Amino acid sequence: MAAFIATTALLSLAAVANAQSSNVTGSTSACPEYGGVHFIVARASTEAPGFGIIGAVKNAVVAEVPGSTAEAVDYPATLSDYFNSESAGVDAMKELVQSYTARCSAPLVLLGYSQGAQVTMDTLVGQMDAAFAANDTIDDSESVHVLDQVAAAVVMGDPSFNTTESAFHVGNATIHGLFPRQNVDLFMQTDLASRVRSYCDAGDPYCAGGNFSQVIIHLTYLNRYQTDAVNFILGEIKDWYAAHPDYNSTEPSACSTSSALTPSRPTATPYGTGVSPSAGGNATKTGGAVGTGGVLPPTNRPTASVTPSTGGAAALKGSLATGALLAGVFAFLL
Repeated sequence: MAAFIATTALLSLAAVANAQSSNVTGSTSACPEYGGVHFIVARASTEAPGFGIIGAVKNAVVAEVPGSTAEAVDYPATLSDYFNSESAGVDAMKELVQSYTARCSAPLVLLGYSQGAQVTMDTLVGQMDAAFAANDTIDDSESVHVLDQVAAAVVMGDPSFNTTESAFHVGNATIHGLFPRQNVDLFMQTDLASRVRSYCDAGDPYCAGGNFSQVIIHLTYLNRYQTDAVNFILGEIKDWYAAHPDYNSTEPSACSTSSALTPSRPTATPYGTGVSPSAGGNATKTGGAVGTGGVLPPTNRPTASVTPSTGGAAALKGSLATGALLAGVFAFLL
């Protein structure tokens, strides 16, 4: 149990985000202009309120897509009460998504890093992850009406990563995350799979069962995949507008209001006590080294030149030290 809590305590990117990326400046619920997109972003554990380090992806897309808007999910993002924090994040993101789609008809893009990645995926298809208890308010997927407005979703270092996510996994991970998702099939059933990218590399201790000595892998997805993520989102925005020729920028879309899908929840068990890691199943794996996997955008999609945001060497060292300290404290208390 001590090891499990210590593992949870390390789900942190606290010191990696610099002041600019964490700032809440620019967060707005306003509808975007025609041709634009609206971002809803969930930061990583213990990052300051705002967009967090994955906000760099949002910034790069907004620079290429004029008239776009963005807002940050307001949730605890804590480690000391991770399960309740993550659930609160899902509640908060669902509220933002549903409020936006009720007011605006332009496409929506969701982003999340680490705990924020799990929040994002749970928002889309429901919180059905190993070790998480049933929660009637957030177990269901979003409605078909809402999901139709989602142009893209990008997550990095998702603790609920499951190796059966081969349809939208980017990277070379072959082992489940800490809380493997039990409803991956809903991404296919809801037609989300082609609009989602989940970045997870082998050795990541949170999304891929790696050792904590390799935590650097979890902290540096932007270095390896920011350009790919930006180009993917740009392509999906273009595809969304092409698929919605009757788009009306002044009114919410009048699509079907079909109810959410509600699959039966398997018995939730912590990783290692009832879930066996898969030895394969990564359709996007192209090599054994970290960062060699990935899905390249089609040549006919727009592309952007992006300089990855690193957050600084000093900040990165601070994050590693913070994680080690938290692990030690939790192990001592138990």
